[in-house]
Formats: sequence, C-alpha cells, structure tokens
Amino acid sequence: MAWTEQRVGDYIVLSESGLVLADNAGTNIEIVTVSSALPSAKYNWANKKFPLTVDKTTVAGAAVVVDAVLQTSSSDATTGDVMGTASSVTPEWTDDVDVDINVASAGTASHSKEVDASGVYAPYARIALKTAGTDLTDAAGRCTVKLAFLANQNVPLTDTGVAIGGDGTTGIGPDPS
Repeated sequence: MAWTEQRVGDYIVLSESGLVLADNAGTNIEIVTVSSALPSAKYNWANKKFPLTVDKTTVAGAAVVVDAVLQTSSSDATTGDVMGTASSVTPEWTDDVDVDINVASAGTASHSKEVDASGVYAPYARIALKTAGTDLTDAAGRCTVKLAFLANQNVPLTDTGVAIGGDGTTGIGPDPS
C-alpha cells in the first residue's frame, strides 16, 4: 500500500487503493484496515479541514457499516497493530477525529465527508476504517481512500532573496546592538 499523489491546481490529491476490509471476527466496534502514514511535514493536513472519500470497490460479507477515523502518531511505526481478532489494537496511534462516513460493506459506492482536524497536531496521520459493531464475516471487501490538501506554502524568512540580517534595505537588517 502506498499513497498516489496528484496535483490539481493548488491542491494535492492523495489516493490509496486496495485497502482490505478483513473479517473482524466478532461484533465489536473495531478498526479493520488502515492507510499508509501521512507525514505532516510533507502534507498540509494538521489543524485543517479536508475532504475524505471512501470508494467501496469490492463488496464485503454481511451488511456492515464502516466509518473512518483520523489517527495520529509521533512516528509512522505500525508495530503492534493487530486487526481482525474480535478487537483491534493500534498502540502507536491515537484516534483523533471520528468521521461518520457510513460506508455500507455489502455494496459498492463512494462516500465523502469532511474531516475536521482543527486543533489536531502530530508528525504523522493515517485513515483507519472501522466497523460499527457488526461482524464483517469475510475478507473480500476492498476500498480506495482519497484525501485533498492545499499544497504546503512555506514562506521563507527572506525578502527578495536576501536572508535575515541583510544589508538594512532588504531583509530584516543587521543587528542594531
């Protein structure tokens, strides 16, 4: 799994396909699959609102509702992630934003919703898909996840190419002390 990046005007559109909705082996509300990590240094997701689309490409067993969660972490490690065992464990990741996107596992369709990550800051994020308390029953389901962000617009601390401490007419100028 890996994100595919496309530029559309001032936006970066990311998509990751082939996410498997595996059997969650029980009736617990739990995470059944996750996307690859999104580094905040590369993608402008932190403290932002952005669209999320979950495109159901292959049906899964049972009529299960699948929702999304924006998870964050201090690293991109997936050490300890366990899914499909009647409970899920993602010890390196925190559930930060619940997205009630209501993807029906028994049919193919696209579902879109806004992710409100206002006030959420972390070096890494990912999208986790979770069941809504029903047994998924098989591992046939596949999804594609799509996100869009404004491209990072980092402004350097210079003025017309002259660095801080410039000649006094451009940049901030020399130290007056």
